[in-house]
Amino acid sequence: MTKPIQKIDDLLNQITMYRLVLYGLVWLGIVAALLSVTGVLSYPIEWLVKSGIALSIGCGLTNQILARAYKVPTNHESSIITMLILFFILKPPGNIWDMVGVGIAGGVAMVSKYALTWRGAVVFNPAAFGVMVVSVVGLSSGSWWVASKYLVVPTLILGLLILRKTRRFQLLGAFLAPAVLLLVANGVEFVTIWYSFPLVFLGCIMLTEPATIPATKRWQFTYGFIIGVLCGLRLDLGFLSVSPHVALLLGNVFACVVSARAASVLTLDYKRVLTPTSHEFVFRPHRKLSFEAGQYAEFTLTGVGVGTRGNRRTFTIASSPQDSSIGIGVKFYEPSSLFKKKLLSMQPGDQIVAAHASGDFILPKASAPLLLVAGGIGVTPFVSMVRDLVARQEKRDVVLVYFAAGDQEIAYRSVFDAAKNIGVKTVYVTNPTVRLDQSLLASEVPDFVNRRVYISGPPAMVRGYKKSLRSLGVRHIKTDYFTGY
Repeated sequence: MTKPIQKIDDLLNQITMYRLVLYGLVWLGIVAALLSVTGVLSYPIEWLVKSGIALSIGCGLTNQILARAYKVPTNHESSIITMLILFFILKPPGNIWDMVGVGIAGGVAMVSKYALTWRGAVVFNPAAFGVMVVSVVGLSSGSWWVASKYLVVPTLILGLLILRKTRRFQLLGAFLAPAVLLLVANGVEFVTIWYSFPLVFLGCIMLTEPATIPATKRWQFTYGFIIGVLCGLRLDLGFLSVSPHVALLLGNVFACVVSARAASVLTLDYKRVLTPTSHEFVFRPHRKLSFEAGQYAEFTLTGVGVGTRGNRRTFTIASSPQDSSIGIGVKFYEPSSLFKKKLLSMQPGDQIVAAHASGDFILPKASAPLLLVAGGIGVTPFVSMVRDLVARQEKRDVVLVYFAAGDQEIAYRSVFDAAKNIGVKTVYVTNPTVRLDQSLLASEVPDFVNRRVYISGPPAMVRGYKKSLRSLGVRHIKTDYFTGY
């Protein structure tokens, strides 16, 4: 029987993280509107409608203008998400002048995405920056009215789904622990914290934004802790109060310092068939994209349209950090999404934007023996790792067990064959009845219990093999998921 959490995962795997946030915020807005109409919320529905109109104009119009000016793909999805976050943070306008202030906040938020960048990457959370600017100049204020006791449960439901999708519960914990402890120490009742302070909305929806968090979990933990401390202390610097949005912006500065974040326009050099169902795309970056072998990046295509899944996807980088090019291996299903159809139709010279290289699915620095387990196109992080080892001529005791749906579905065979001389042994499993069990391991990797294990592939495969290896006594297991797009 499928466990409830697996059913939730299966549903979440059918949607991108950004679409989940977008649909979730729309749902939260509908809930807020109903509560306003029934008189439960203190703000009348007319004020909420005015806020929505002002933000739609401020965010949407500015986003369109700047995208053309900077000659980058127009990201309507991102603009709408920022607009909705501002909708829940800013005080709803009661008159036309208040509407102007709210609209300006939306415009400023969009400007920060395009103008306030470092090596092409966004520095500040756009919504938080927009709120700070209009608050300082007195055009509007961050009331954080979403922190209502009537909205805390719907917000928490959305937040838990986002955290489950992104696997960032540790980040939330690092943020909540100091924030709650400091608030309680300052005399705030524990129960009051959850509906008088926007900790759930900030921690689940804004803190987890991929564009402005550090690239690895170690720094993400510190990032969350710093913002939690700042929120709990509620410092007043005279000229500026460290409110939640200011705390987040200060955390963004820390993330920019500790992460070598960058965004780059990539020009397609060539594409080639890997298997009957997958292709490799190799791009020339206009700016070097820093990453570690095994990490992923976010890719944005122009001309996709809004569609049902947006114009952004996350792919593992299949090239080595030593390479001058950026390669990705992509599996195509039928029917394919609008994004993948557009990607497959790309010709040499066409461009795509890559950003936010991150992830912890990287090899340990120590020369511990490794067992890599791949399923299908889930082999791409291992391609990057092996290419990197070969480029640096680093000998490692590595065994790769690669499961594919037949010989014709084996991708990157030449990469692994070329790595034999540095200690990489590859076991190809193309029989669908063969599983990663004790029999296979005893035959091919007799010392598997003493190895660090990395598993990458479809979620069901990853879950199943992780459980099996745990039962066989393996202690160190790291996993990656390829959920489809």
